[in-house]
Amino acid sequence: MLILILFYKKKKGEKFIMEKITMNVRELTKAIAGTMEGKHSQKEVKTFLDTLEEVVKAQLAQANETASVEVKLMNGFSITSDFVAEHEARNPQDGSTIVAPAKKKVKAKISKVFKDAVNE
Repeated sequence: MLILILFYKKKKGEKFIMEKITMNVRELTKAIAGTMEGKHSQKEVKTFLDTLEEVVKAQLAQANETASVEVKLMNGFSITSDFVAEHEARNPQDGSTIVAPAKKKVKAKISKVFKDAVNE
């Protein structure tokens, strides 16, 4: 899948096109199965990825007032879920004070090791 995105130069306002390459789940599944040299089919890889997604979601949902949750998926990549209690916040549209409901804040972390490996 190839997506073209328009960016603007800051000084002259000229448009230039920068290519963005994306990989969807089907392509990821095919790539993983291809590197496994026939040991696992695309269907097995897809089942694994679906199960991984379910397990990660279930673990992240366990965050509460007393516990933060971190799931380390691979070397250098982790997802954390922190509980944010109900609190007062400001509505940016009209400046009024509102009560923001409690929620779980999910963040992804990518380590320097992972970033360095991509830039080699």
